[in-house]
Amino acid sequence: ALAGINGGYFVVYPDQGVPGDPAGLSLVDGQLVSESIGARGCLILSPKLEIGPVSSSLTLVAEDGARRRLNGRNRSLDLVRSGQTHDVTQHTRDEIVEYLPVFGPQTPGLGALEAVIEAGRVTVLRPPGGPIPSGGSVLAADAQARPWLEQHCGVGSHPKVDWSLSRPAERLIAGGPILLHTGRIDLHPDCRLPLTHDADLRDPFELRELLRHYIGSIVADLGQWHDIRHH
Repeated sequence: ALAGINGGYFVVYPDQGVPGDPAGLSLVDGQLVSESIGARGCLILSPKLEIGPVSSSLTLVAEDGARRRLNGRNRSLDLVRSGQTHDVTQHTRDEIVEYLPVFGPQTPGLGALEAVIEAGRVTVLRPPGGPIPSGGSVLAADAQARPWLEQHCGVGSHPKVDWSLSRPAERLIAGGPILLHTGRIDLHPDCRLPLTHDADLRDPFELRELLRHYIGSIVADLGQWHDIRHH
């Protein structure tokens, strides 16, 4: 086989975010469905089959020229799966998240304010929860980001989202940290911990990183060339 994959990491339980939300980058037919978490390993499916780290950058640009980071797409506000620690939910704040029609018919109703965008124009500012327009999107802000959204994305304005990837791709799925690259152990900095003889194996994080190191050794011995941790 050229490659084997059993799917990426995703949110399972409601207290971790929106169930089904990919934990990391997802690109479907050129549409950015989910933002990256750092530069985790990805399986790039097109235009060329590749494995490697990919990161995304999203910027919300208001018609008045104001700019700020767009924190995510199609995920829960203020909850990031595999943010600072792999496969663990991180709590954040001061976020604006965009919901596209691919998310479903309705926003999850989180945060403090939503701006509904149709044909590139904000048609209404509303309380959280409501339909996502076909061909449009909804910007949702938490309490800290609400003033920015109110000031710069009022009704009638034309905000836009600029996004880019660190390498060309049309379709890809994110995995976990990279363990193996071109046949050699290459733990991604996001998951690397110093491996010492006095590591406390009662600590689940130290134990997990130690296991990743040895899993990398095993798959390398089996002749595997690349490995990204999936389920």
